[in-house]
Amino acid sequence: MPWVNSSQRTSSGTPGRNSLSGTYKGRQATLESFAREAELCGDTYNVQVYDVLANDQHTVALLRATAQREGRELDQDYVLVFHIRDARVVEAWELWTDQTAVDQFWSQ
Repeated sequence: MPWVNSSQRTSSGTPGRNSLSGTYKGRQATLESFAREAELCGDTYNVQVYDVLANDQHTVALLRATAQREGRELDQDYVLVFHIRDARVVEAWELWTDQTAVDQFWSQ
């Protein structure tokens, strides 16, 4: 993914209290977090893009995620905020409509 800066300054934050929560530092850790999502939900994770807003420093994506996992279903809106520096993503944050439901979905 060329949009993820290859330096160790890249970080992404996944909020909440679940198996995916935390701060991922560096490109490799960020990409591994995406792979872990797919692994945990058997590749059922799907994202619908409602809109994308951007300027030179930030990009904000308005999204809807759906997935199935161990008899549980995720179906909710969220926002992904990217901090941009030198035309590269250097940070990303997720903000979910119902963080408690997300925690329940991803919990072990």
